[in-house]
Amino acid sequence: MKSTLITLPLYLLSNLSINKGLEPWNIVRNIFGTNTNTKNHEIIKCNNSYLNCKNEEEIIKIFYPKGSYSPSKQIVGGIGFFASPKNIFMANEVVFKYQVYFDDTFQPVLGGKLPGLFIGKGTNKKHMVGASGGKHLDTSSCRIAWRSNLTAEAYIYIPDNQHPNFYNIPNLILNPQYGHSLWRGLFQFYKHQWNNVSIRLKTNTFTNSIPNYDGELEITINNVTQSFNKLLWRTQQEYNINAIILETFFGGSQPNTATPNDTWSYFKNIQLQKLN
Repeated sequence: MKSTLITLPLYLLSNLSINKGLEPWNIVRNIFGTNTNTKNHEIIKCNNSYLNCKNEEEIIKIFYPKGSYSPSKQIVGGIGFFASPKNIFMANEVVFKYQVYFDDTFQPVLGGKLPGLFIGKGTNKKHMVGASGGKHLDTSSCRIAWRSNLTAEAYIYIPDNQHPNFYNIPNLILNPQYGHSLWRGLFQFYKHQWNNVSIRLKTNTFTNSIPNYDGELEITINNVTQSFNKLLWRTQQEYNINAIILETFFGGSQPNTATPNDTWSYFKNIQLQKLN
């Protein structure tokens, strides 16, 4: 099997407010928290033991101001953008890995979102829409969500009419308006350590233009793995994995999901591997 692996350089993200492209990231759409008026990120180099990282290691520090939740609200917390590295996407199968750190200030409240993968028709801006915020189009997505007590889950937007076995996934929470939660509470994040996240997504195949129920999703968080191999990710063959969604925010669309204080998260070792 042919494989392409890249580690995305964080220092290039310093000027997200004025730049797109930024090879090898190939940033095609900035969503929120990245412009000069609301810049919620900075690139730092680790030089202390607080973050338990190597000296001079690059880290992206994300800010969530007090009262922030859904990115569409007045107080914008976190960041969001689509990136589509050219030597990875489009792809049938991708592994997306990163490490995330939560410090003492981080109170999970009712939950929030973390980065994941997107499925669409192409790699330009017009194809990076839907599959989030209650918008159900032809696109699909898989992000990670944290919940209260820093438990975690896969949070996905997918077509209707899934295989009957889909509804037997452990700790499945169906939400026809917003995304579905898979394996809720079966993963755990921790404060004061680098939490390891891996998302392996493989799109379903087709037979005579009819989609098969053979798409795959495998989530590993801190050495705990859950998987399912009868997913319907797409109903049209021209759709495939086309980007990472590097976004994080509190909520939820309701005020009770907002962070009660200024807080931060930290990310490093962002990697993509194309497996086909």
